[in-house]
Amino acid sequence: MKYLVLAALSLAVPLVGPAPCRAQEDVHAPGARSRGASEASFLELEWEWTDALARHDRDRLESLLHADFTLLSAGAASVVERARYLENSMAFEWPRREVRIIDVRQEEEVAVIRCVWRGTEPPPFPIPEPEGGVYAFLLTDVWLRGDGGWQVLARHSSFIADARLEPDRE
Repeated sequence: MKYLVLAALSLAVPLVGPAPCRAQEDVHAPGARSRGASEASFLELEWEWTDALARHDRDRLESLLHADFTLLSAGAASVVERARYLENSMAFEWPRREVRIIDVRQEEEVAVIRCVWRGTEPPPFPIPEPEGGVYAFLLTDVWLRGDGGWQVLARHSSFIADARLEPDRE
């Protein structure tokens, strides 16, 4: 398990640099940034996640979240463990959010996804209302592929103060 976390972290390091990411020709090459089938698969998983939140579908959320899932959020001062995340998911209203994939980096059984979730309803924690009432979050998700398919191991969420601004995709 430790090697998977180290692999995931090593994939995440290039994502924080100032240089924009460009898609490579071979999206199946190790470490490739994909805009193809892999991206579509992860976009579907991200949509399933936001749908499960909106429907309070605990079973689906549990199937998407790895047993060791953690969240470091724009609205929390500490790491949120899986059990607490599931409690919060059921306790608050979560509108279905728009999802846009920015970048997919996959290395065999580990994938790092950068995406934006956007919605008009406020999240269940106090942040200032942005101009136009649209909330947007830049997310970095680390997914692991196991026997049961892909599950998210970790998420980092950053509030985008002006939802009209988005990270460059190129």
